[in-house]
Amino acid sequence: MTATIHQFYEWAYQARISIANPSSTEGFQGSISLAWREGMNPDFSDVRFFSPRGEQLPYWIETYTASTSATVWIALPASDTFIWMLFGNPGAEDASDGDSVFLIFDDFDGASIDTNKWTVEKKGSASAVVQHDGSGNLQLAGKANVISSGNVVSKATFEKGIYIEYREKVDHGHYHDTTFGSDTTLEDLSGGTSDWWHTSLGNGYILFCQDSDTTGPEGNWFHGIRKRGTGSYTDIAYIDTVAPHPSLNTYYVMQVRWDASDNIVWKRDATTLKAVSDSTYAAGTMHLHFHQGEYTSGDGGNRYIDWVRVRYYAATEPTLSIGPVPEPNPYLPEGPTWLSLPLLRHATIWFAGVGSVQVIGDERAGVVGAGSISIETTVRSPIPIAGAAGMQTGLRLVPAPATPTGTGGIASGPACLTTPLDIEAGEGSAYVAPTPVQFDVWQYRFESLDISRSAQDALWRCDGRIDGLQAPLAYKSFAVKVPDHNGVLRTIFFGFVPGRDYVQAVAADKSTIQGFDAGFYLTRQYLPDGDLFYPADYFWTPMSLIKYWLGEETIQAGSPSYWERVSGIMPYRIHNPSTYGHPYTPKDWNFQPKATKVQAIQEVCEYSGMVFLVKWHAINGAMTPCAYLVHQDDIDHPYHGLDLPPMVTFTAPDPGIKNGVRVTLQSDEKYNRIEVRSASPSGAWFHAVRETPALQAGEELPIEYLEERSDLPIDADHGGWCSARADELYAYYTAYSYTYTLTLIDRTDLELYQRCQFYGFDAIPDGDVMRIVSIRYRVLPTHTEVGITVTPNSRLSDLRRLQRSQTADSVSEVQTISQSQIDRLAAGEVGTVVGIDGAEAIVELERRADSSVRGRIV
Repeated sequence: MTATIHQFYEWAYQARISIANPSSTEGFQGSISLAWREGMNPDFSDVRFFSPRGEQLPYWIETYTASTSATVWIALPASDTFIWMLFGNPGAEDASDGDSVFLIFDDFDGASIDTNKWTVEKKGSASAVVQHDGSGNLQLAGKANVISSGNVVSKATFEKGIYIEYREKVDHGHYHDTTFGSDTTLEDLSGGTSDWWHTSLGNGYILFCQDSDTTGPEGNWFHGIRKRGTGSYTDIAYIDTVAPHPSLNTYYVMQVRWDASDNIVWKRDATTLKAVSDSTYAAGTMHLHFHQGEYTSGDGGNRYIDWVRVRYYAATEPTLSIGPVPEPNPYLPEGPTWLSLPLLRHATIWFAGVGSVQVIGDERAGVVGAGSISIETTVRSPIPIAGAAGMQTGLRLVPAPATPTGTGGIASGPACLTTPLDIEAGEGSAYVAPTPVQFDVWQYRFESLDISRSAQDALWRCDGRIDGLQAPLAYKSFAVKVPDHNGVLRTIFFGFVPGRDYVQAVAADKSTIQGFDAGFYLTRQYLPDGDLFYPADYFWTPMSLIKYWLGEETIQAGSPSYWERVSGIMPYRIHNPSTYGHPYTPKDWNFQPKATKVQAIQEVCEYSGMVFLVKWHAINGAMTPCAYLVHQDDIDHPYHGLDLPPMVTFTAPDPGIKNGVRVTLQSDEKYNRIEVRSASPSGAWFHAVRETPALQAGEELPIEYLEERSDLPIDADHGGWCSARADELYAYYTAYSYTYTLTLIDRTDLELYQRCQFYGFDAIPDGDVMRIVSIRYRVLPTHTEVGITVTPNSRLSDLRRLQRSQTADSVSEVQTISQSQIDRLAAGEVGTVVGIDGAEAIVELERRADSSVRGRIV
């Protein structure tokens, strides 16, 4: 019996890593020495780490010896006492990423210096050296025999309570200084502009090296720690007995501890060089600076830095230790096998043969925590399931009885144990909605399927036209999978049919259905009447609010997850702005009565600069709606973004592009008058108007855009909001901007928000980064046409600001428009004769069980 966790079902093994002395700081960096285990890739490229809640954790492999051991740093979740490691996937690619783990990180492996991380400074000579040496090092040097220096200054900052660690070697004993200060202007030794053999930041501290002499201060030959203001420095302490670099051309790991008590401790390979205490520059944020100087006598040389990292400090750091690892076993042994499932959102158990499964509730094994479990079996005999007294699994068996208590049978073939969606909240209360049931979309003869969404739409929409008069029942979920241009099967839609009515056109022998993604429920669920106020004092953040509304968290700490029954949407990747360094000011959240969850989520995103998106993933073999809440600046990040595919490039002529490129100019020709209105709870109306100069001068006829809002927070500044919103809309609609629309054949690998570039197309600027802001998949019997609309990447933020006007009505409007088109089809009704009254028949309509008509028998 084997167990695989989370959506990483291709990873064969799991191991629990215990954390002693966990930190309350989110992302605190902890290291572990991993011994290679059977099933791991020799280079440890398949290891992955997860929090107890199933959130993937960034990690960095510092060193490894193939098939032996590795030192790994992990960004740990706050206060958790364990995490999970997965391994055992030969096809996995290395996901080690120091940038996502540390406050500052660089391993200098690229071809050139990353100017997003460092500012390059050459002092005294433009021929000073600041470069990557081609061997994975940062190389710094002045120009030979010229007073000069090569320098880099970090763009990221940090505060006290950290370690600065770096691995380096030098080929000369002089002038390799490291400083950290708040002033990014570099100064020379005397505060002027000529003595560049020592170069440093102002308002901070200097770890200076004058020579590798080990006998202490003799004239100017010494090493030590200085503090520097603006224009002058003060020596705090010298190193008297040891040298920073006892041997030249030898790598050493340097560590600087700057703790909350204002202590500065300088170490080399765990040997303390000097420890001092100084609070002169204890407040504020610091930049990191590396320097190598040169003097006219030829003293100086080269400094080579292999890597650098800045991480959090704690007096007692977390200690990580790995527990026993269950070995793979595809067959049940004769004796009992215990399976312990960790506290994760999902798990799957595969087993074969004949035997029994016992679900127990003691501390040794069983289902612990919250989540859902799928059981898939290939047995040809019934498998009894036993449940311990008092064990409440909260699960549902399909096709066996709902609660696995006592002994029952599971039929041969696939059997699933899942928790389906069974609650959809009504206005101020909850009511039971129909349970979604999977069906095969291809059992119906679709003439065409249209699947679409834009950056301004609230939902994915799927419109299908079926040959014949049969259509799926309401609340049946379905997935649409079609091959892309390379033959890879892609899931381009997962959702359900939300209404019970579908249109049958008897004369045309056609049926039409319309489906939406699981976000539809958020447009129907209201915040309960007694649950509209969320005070900042209770630590309600964007992350906790969205998880609460989706069903991941409740007010009571430690309560179980109910997202399957509350919203049907897994809180897959939900972050706070501050999780990855974006500013956020806490506030009290106060929502209007009858506010839907989608309206509340949009308000949270508007305030915090976050993006909320519902996608779908195969979780343990089952398609699952997954919610993302990430900062708008992080949507492309590989680990805490929207999981977007990499940027795609199109080069003309592209045989997959149909009918060329259509260019649309969006400008003030669309709207030249903007009016925004808002009603306060007292009934007072506020409004703001913006007009183009040409309209004010009478040179144009008015083309007006009107927006009304009655759902602002109770304590909102309605007048201020109207004015600010009018300014936003006016700036958007009066700015000239081009969008480009293309139709491609079978490019189902493309996604909404994905970046792309074009070369050789007359209509599109070469090499400009574009963003897909609208996508439509039209599935035809022979191929799939993919229509995309792209706009310059810088325009995305403007589109997101317009998205603030979305409400649940956008869904109703879509249904209304679609219905009006459907009504044009040849009409007809299907029914059953339930009575005869003379020359008339009483017919009960099939589409409405409570409706009947009379018709003359002819």
